[in-house]
Amino acid sequence: MFTREALETRRILDPMSRPIVDWLRIVAAASGVAALLTLLGWIPTRRLAGDAALGSMFTGVGICLFATVIAAAPVALGRAKSPGERMTSMLTAMALRMFVTLSLFAVAALGAWVPRGPLAAWTGLSYLCLLAVETTAFLKLIRARDGPDS
Repeated sequence: MFTREALETRRILDPMSRPIVDWLRIVAAASGVAALLTLLGWIPTRRLAGDAALGSMFTGVGICLFATVIAAAPVALGRAKSPGERMTSMLTAMALRMFVTLSLFAVAALGAWVPRGPLAAWTGLSYLCLLAVETTAFLKLIRARDGPDS
C-alpha cells in the first residue's frame, strides 16, 4: 500500500490534480445542469408566460451559471491548502456566488428587456439547482484531496 507521502507526491505530479482541471469539471457539471434546466423548462415557460418569457428563462439560467463559474475559482485554487484555508475558500465562493447572482439579477430586473416574473422564477430555480451541483462538486474535491479514508 502507498504511504501518505507517496500519495501526496503522486497527486502533485498528476496533471489531472491541477486547479484548472477542477474548475473545468465544476463548470462542465454546472453547464450540463443549466442546459437540462433550459430544455426541461422551454415548453412550460412558453405555455405559461409566452414567448417573451423565454428570454427571461435564458437570462435567469445564464446569470446563475455565470455566478457558479466565477465562484468555482476560489474552491479550485484553495483545494491544495490546509483545511481551514479550504473552508475559507468555500465560504468565499458562497459569498461571491450570492453577490454576483444578486447584482446581475438586479441589473436584469431593472432593465426593461425581459419580463420580471419569469426572470425571478428562473433565477431562483436555477440558483437552487446549480447550488446542489456546486456543493456536490466541492465535497468531491475535498474528499479527493483528503483521500478515501477521511
